[in-house]
Amino acid sequence: MRGWLKYNNGGYLRPAELRLLAGRIQTIVDQHLDALAVAPRPADLMQTVALPVPSLVISEVLGVPFTDRDLYQRLTGELLSLDRTRDQLLAAKAEMKSYLLRLIGIRRVEPDDDLLSGLLQAQSANATLSDDEIAALAQLVLIAGHETTANVIGLAVLLLLLRPSRLWDTVRRRPELVDGVVEETLRYATVLQFGLLRVAREPLTIAGQSIATGERVVLHLPAANRDPARFTDPDHFDVQRPDAARHLSFGHGPHHCIGDQLARIEVRTVLTTMLHRFPDLRLATGPDEVPTHTHRVVHGPARLLVDFTP
Repeated sequence: MRGWLKYNNGGYLRPAELRLLAGRIQTIVDQHLDALAVAPRPADLMQTVALPVPSLVISEVLGVPFTDRDLYQRLTGELLSLDRTRDQLLAAKAEMKSYLLRLIGIRRVEPDDDLLSGLLQAQSANATLSDDEIAALAQLVLIAGHETTANVIGLAVLLLLLRPSRLWDTVRRRPELVDGVVEETLRYATVLQFGLLRVAREPLTIAGQSIATGERVVLHLPAANRDPARFTDPDHFDVQRPDAARHLSFGHGPHHCIGDQLARIEVRTVLTTMLHRFPDLRLATGPDEVPTHTHRVVHGPARLLVDFTP
């Protein structure tokens, strides 16, 4: 394979691996921006850049052939949909599991420098890790690794291009603001709109509401990320917000997303490179004409038409 990434202890993305991965991500971004530069205009940024970049990255990280992207993107769409029947969701889940189990079988015979191979190596040292568990983890990484990041990229570009402020020009002149753009987009335009379900392990009280042991609690990340008790003027998109990185878009504590730094690198690389290569990038439609996902767990542009001077 690539030879640019190694996994240890179950595949955690560590700083050393991420530094190696950053160069590969830059290459992938450059290739897709080359395609954007020659695409018929107006071009759909989501289909040309925002979706394929993280899809290709997570394919290589996980060990899933990018040539199978139509399959796993279709199944991802099914699994994240809110308007499918129970039988449809179960069918999509079964098809995804079957697909991943087939890849696990291949990697067991032909290991590579990817996460699936690393998990199989961990399995050989710990027989309690089953193929079904590896497939479940791989499904989580595959879906979270491309769908959410793609929407963060699209939302960040959209927010920077909106008038009258057109922050695109400001950030282009001050590239040191890019990290702030990434964090503020994650906070302000929380991608995961569906509440996270938790079960109380003991009695507790939250904001005056008593919760008994065993009761279910739904955590709504968009509300948390715009909590006026936590963020000043939370409904304002401020790329210089000093505490934006304290959002909860990647979770918290033991459930914190292990791919948070990978996502940040991808979004930062896309934005930084686009700001340099497409200084006059602009929306090809009015902001109210940008369609967003409907009946989906995730929030973001379904299509983002842009134009620029070649």
